[in-house]
Amino acid sequence: MKARLSIILAVSALFLLSCRKEDGGNTVSVLFAPPTVTVPTVSSKALNQAIRGTEYPKAEDFSVFVATTATEWAGSADAPATTAFMGKTGAEGTDNPYGVSCGYNPGIGASGAWDPESGNTSYGGGTAYYWNDIASNYLQTQAFSPSGAHLDMNSGAGLAHSWTTGFTFTNFTTPAVGSQYDLLYSDRTYNRQKADGAPIAISFRHALASIVVRAAKQTATYDHITMHVTGMTLKNVYRTGTFEQGLKSTRDEVSPYSDGYPQWTPNTGTETDMSGFFPEGDLVFTNYESSTGWLVSDKALLLMPQPMNHEATTHVVQLEVSFTIEDPDGQAVAQTYVIPLNSLDVGSWLPGKQYVYNLYFNPQFVNVAVRVLDWDTDTIEL
Repeated sequence: MKARLSIILAVSALFLLSCRKEDGGNTVSVLFAPPTVTVPTVSSKALNQAIRGTEYPKAEDFSVFVATTATEWAGSADAPATTAFMGKTGAEGTDNPYGVSCGYNPGIGASGAWDPESGNTSYGGGTAYYWNDIASNYLQTQAFSPSGAHLDMNSGAGLAHSWTTGFTFTNFTTPAVGSQYDLLYSDRTYNRQKADGAPIAISFRHALASIVVRAAKQTATYDHITMHVTGMTLKNVYRTGTFEQGLKSTRDEVSPYSDGYPQWTPNTGTETDMSGFFPEGDLVFTNYESSTGWLVSDKALLLMPQPMNHEATTHVVQLEVSFTIEDPDGQAVAQTYVIPLNSLDVGSWLPGKQYVYNLYFNPQFVNVAVRVLDWDTDTIEL
C-alpha cells in the first residue's frame, strides 16, 4: 500500500524543499505553524515512532538521489543512461552510495525549507543547492528515510541504489524495542526539467509492518477479579533480512514493480525474542470498538515483514503473555499464555500494514482477534 507521505523538490533556481501532502492523487499545499524544531543531524532517526498521515515530519531527515539523463524516458523503453547529480561526494566526485541527507531548516526563506543539512561536508549544508542548469537535461529522483538508516544495514555497507531496480537494503537489522523507527523508501520520479517550473513530489512508502497489542477484560462480569498483565514477549521474530524494491527497468504506468516485489528475505537463523513493548498494569472491561479502556503497547513495534511460519512448523511467531489473577479474598495465581500467531489467519506481516492484536482476558483463557489496517488510510484510536 502506498504511504501517502510526500516531500516536494522545488524545481527552481535553488534546491529548496517544502512539505506537501497528496489529496486524491493531486499535490496540494500544506500550511505549517512556525517550526519549533532544529535541523536534525545526518544520522537522526525518529525513535519509537510510527509516522502516520500524509505530512512528512519536520523533525525527521531523508536522503535523496538525483540523476540527470540527456534524453526523455518515453514509453516502455529501458531507462536511459543516467549521470549522478545529487548523490556524489562533490561536484565532480564519485557516486555517494548514501545520497544527500536533507533536513528541515527553519532559517531558509519566510517559512523554512528542506535543504542539505548542516554538517553535510559534500554540499555545505545550510546553503541553497542549485539544480543542474543544462535546460535539455531530465531529472530522476529517489529517496529513503531516515538518513541514518543505512547504519543498520551491514553497519553502513548494505545500502545500494540503482536507477534501474531501485533500493536494496542488505542485512537490515530491526533496532531494539524503544529505538525503532519508520523505514521509508520512495518510487522514482523521472522526466522532470528545471524549465517545468513545477515541484517534484517524492512519495514515500513504509518498508516495515506496524504491530500494536491491546488488552482488556472480556466482560464486565469479571470486574470482581483483578487481572494484571506483568509482561509480553514476541517470540521467534526475524530481525535481520534483505529488502529489494524490484523496480522495472522499463516505464510502466500501471505498476513500476516487477512481479513479487517489493520483497523481504529474512536471514535464516536470526530469530529472536522481543519484549519491553507492553506496560505492566490492571485490565478493565472495554467494548471491542471502544478507543478507551484498553491497556496498549507503549513502544512502537516496527518489524520486518515476514511469514508467521518460519522454516518449519516448529518455528512459529508467538505472543507470550504473562499475567496474574486475584480473587476478592486476595488469592492470586500467575499465568502464562502462549498465542501462536499463525493461528489467526494472517499468513504474513506485509509492508505498509498495521496489525492490531486485541487480547480479551477471562479467568480461563485469553481470546485473540486481529485487525489488519492500511497504515495511513485506516485509523484506529489507541
